[in-house]
Amino acid sequence: MNKEFLAKMIAAKKLEYEALRELLPEKVNANLDEINNCLKENLMEIVMELYSATGGSSSESKTPERNGSEGNKEQKVQKVIIE
Repeated sequence: MNKEFLAKMIAAKKLEYEALRELLPEKVNANLDEINNCLKENLMEIVMELYSATGGSSSESKTPERNGSEGNKEQKVQKVIIE
């Protein structure tokens, strides 16, 4: 695909997301922030695992070491009902 087209599509989706957030209540926005943070962390972990699996050696020095206890951390979740 054309790089310019992709850049414009990404920018349009960002604007669409920002407009949606303006319409939603603060509680829902807070939940979206939490979801986005979790997704970003998971995506970064996947990218770093793929990078290290393909022979990248600098992944160990750029990211903090993760032990098994961090992945098992329990989080409290509140059910949200949107009317």
